[in-house]
Amino acid sequence: MAEVKGKRGLGFRDLHCFNLALLAGQIWRIITKPNLLMSKILKGKYFPNTSFWSAKCSNSASCIWKRLRCSKDLLEGGTIKRIGDGKIVRIWDDKWVLG
Repeated sequence: MAEVKGKRGLGFRDLHCFNLALLAGQIWRIITKPNLLMSKILKGKYFPNTSFWSAKCSNSASCIWKRLRCSKDLLEGGTIKRIGDGKIVRIWDDKWVLG
């Protein structure tokens, strides 16, 4: 349902999609800026020994973490992995072909 600005709406076409986009932006910050306090806290609590992409979501996880994990698929579809020197390549775990 569209909310028209002129009729007391915020002008967003789809609030669910807008929310997912905002959450995906936060995930991007966590991944690209690991030295931020927020990134360190979430990594320490939810994925200390793995990457964000491999992290699991337990039933006891916080609401924030669950919401971030919901938008993971949105980002995952548009990201690529750089091989670089090949030291951190996980042949069996990384997605190589979209499917």
